Amino acid sequence: MIFQMFMVVLCQLLWVHSFVLNNQPLTVQDVMIEVLHLQQEISALKSQLTAIQSSPSTTWNKHVAFMASLTNNVQCTGEAPVIFDHERLDTQMAYDVRHGVFRAPMNGTYAFSMTLMAQAGKMVYAHMVRNSVSERIGYVFINADPDRAQERSTFILVDLTVGDDVWIACLPGETSDIDGGHLGLHSFFSGFLVN
Repeated sequence: MIFQMFMVVLCQLLWVHSFVLNNQPLTVQDVMIEVLHLQQEISALKSQLTAIQSSPSTTWNKHVAFMASLTNNVQCTGEAPVIFDHERLDTQMAYDVRHGVFRAPMNGTYAFSMTLMAQAGKMVYAHMVRNSVSERIGYVFINADPDRAQERSTFILVDLTVGDDVWIACLPGETSDIDGGHLGLHSFFSGFLVN
């Protein structure tokens, strides 16, 4: 909008001047018309690109899959995200290893799993969330066992639209001690596009 207002003022100031484009003289009005046509073409191309990226028939975006694991033990409280710091697979660069968040690169039905391990005598309370901690879509609870470590998993299916975020968050009011040892094989978060 500001650009268009600027161009109108520019046209009024330079109305008597002419430009040369492709060795042909043009008035400011001709240049303005060409700029507006180019803006319309760019807008149409953006719409086409969005439609192509969202289309399930597009070959390059069919294979969405990721897996990330913990390489160190994590203690979290409140609604803190669990940041799975070792990316094992990410076909579309959709998992952000810095923040522990998967962002859907296309519309569709996705499958997610989380496997968490608690060391002997420790508890884990965590949920899988979509877009905010108030939208819980999965849950893992591990009660403290003083004699042995325990592992729990959950698997969910959920419809996502482009840009939806999914991550693992600790349960508010509880402290979770998640085991991330043994080369990151104890606790992990993964997902893939079903269709």
